[in-house]
Amino acid sequence: MFAQGENGYSRKGPETGDASIYYSLPHLGISGTLGRDGVETGVTGKAWLDREWSSNLLTPGAVGWDWTGLNFDDGGALVAFRIRGANGETVWAGGSYRGPDGEITRFKPDQVSFETVRSWTSPQTDAVYPVEQVLTVDLPSGEVSFPLKPMFEDQELDGRTSGMPVYWEGAIETTGGRGYLELTGYAGDLDM
Repeated sequence: MFAQGENGYSRKGPETGDASIYYSLPHLGISGTLGRDGVETGVTGKAWLDREWSSNLLTPGAVGWDWTGLNFDDGGALVAFRIRGANGETVWAGGSYRGPDGEITRFKPDQVSFETVRSWTSPQTDAVYPVEQVLTVDLPSGEVSFPLKPMFEDQELDGRTSGMPVYWEGAIETTGGRGYLELTGYAGDLDM
């Protein structure tokens, strides 16, 4: 288990109550069978599991977040996020890095930045998502940047028929690993 924040208490905003209880389980070994057109194929891989509980969804003035979880080939793992305000500014940021040796580095808000490289416009909702970004974090070894590149662009999820939001959530690649990127609040302020 990889506890986020301080002992699993992960701040999500400037107020003490803007937080969640949050842990991650990266590098989970998985196996299964996929079937298509009557043909079954065995598959194996690595997965990521998060669990998070909070008393509020977003700090006042925030409209969404950018979040990534990365599994590195060397056994390391990284979580980074930023909470965005209405004008796109970062209201809060955080995350942590677990090195291959198990050592954990927790990021302060000024140690995480996301920079948009390329956006994609959804043909279904006209939402504009920053699907390719560069994540920069401060590690004990110094500042490190990770390119976050989508495996394909159209990974938008439209949950409106079930009371959920429209957001982009999908598979990405980075230097030395793979992961997931979640982009909320781009198809309108996040309201759940």
